Amino acid sequence: MRIALLTLLAVSMCAGAASAATISVSSLASGVTLGGSGTAGTMNVGNGNGLGVGTAATGVQRVVLASGIAYTSPFNIGLSGWGGGAAVTVSAYVSSNFAHGGGGTPLMRATYCLAADCTVAANHQFLSTSSAAPSTVRTGATNNTTFSTNAGGLIVYVNGGTAFTGAETATITFNAVDLNNTTHTASATLAVSTTVQTAVQFSLDTASGLSVTAGSTTDYLLDFGTVDGLGVSSGNGATKSTSASGARYSTSYLVRPAFSSMTSTTGTVRMYVSSNFAHTALLQLQDSTTGASNSFSAISTNSAAASQTLISAAAASKTDITRYLGLFVFAVNGAGAFVGADSAVVTYTLIVP
Repeated sequence: MRIALLTLLAVSMCAGAASAATISVSSLASGVTLGGSGTAGTMNVGNGNGLGVGTAATGVQRVVLASGIAYTSPFNIGLSGWGGGAAVTVSAYVSSNFAHGGGGTPLMRATYCLAADCTVAANHQFLSTSSAAPSTVRTGATNNTTFSTNAGGLIVYVNGGTAFTGAETATITFNAVDLNNTTHTASATLAVSTTVQTAVQFSLDTASGLSVTAGSTTDYLLDFGTVDGLGVSSGNGATKSTSASGARYSTSYLVRPAFSSMTSTTGTVRMYVSSNFAHTALLQLQDSTTGASNSFSAISTNSAAASQTLISAAAASKTDITRYLGLFVFAVNGAGAFVGADSAVVTYTLIVP
């Protein structure tokens, strides 16, 4: 009897699921804490304005660009699951723009910075708004790479009919593709939001006369040095003129108003002596628009707006106004005379409707 035996070896192989390639965004310790998820993150850079005044939110870098202020933050981009031979290019574009980010002259722009020092204005660029021509963020990245970059929003300095305030959000889409296998792709998004606010700023500066410096108890200091009622003393180099009643020491200086996101294109600048000299019968602060000796008049000591000395009723933002400050020293002898130090404080107000 013959018996045929047939054996069968059954071999099975269990294939593990291939890991999916991903690109993700995450917080960097020195930047804003991101919300959302790794593939759909959110970044709130807080309140901002076109002058860059005020306190920026924690982790926000505030950079002055030519057309306004960029409020930005560093963050991380991570790549995983791409395989050992991957050469990944990461690009980005604005897939959903700011409400005021369109048109021929956008008032909001999404920005990015690839340099090591993103405090430098020249290192910031505007992100593309075209999916067909995105901005390149990184090339030749390998698997399991994490690198830092920087993104944010530019608030354009503007006043008048196009001025705006309020919440603004733009979504940036990051696309990653393996150049060794172009079917190997992944994407993530980051929604960047900010709240645009109005801003007003006022400053003084040196013109061609005495130096305007920082004060210790006031914002600014202008020091006439040694003066007298005959005009003999130098007054720190101030222009001098004399009359029968005394001597005037005068100097030019710059008044610099600035405002942003205001519907008006002009403001009103006034001033008054808020803290007068101790010897008001002997010393008087005066003002002039031209500096001519016969053009000076006493600066108001009344704080009521309508009674203050008017500098300009149509002051334009970021446009210097040249003004002349005079210190008149009355020539007095006898019991009312004095020698020694004295000072007065002038308060300036800028009102933009």
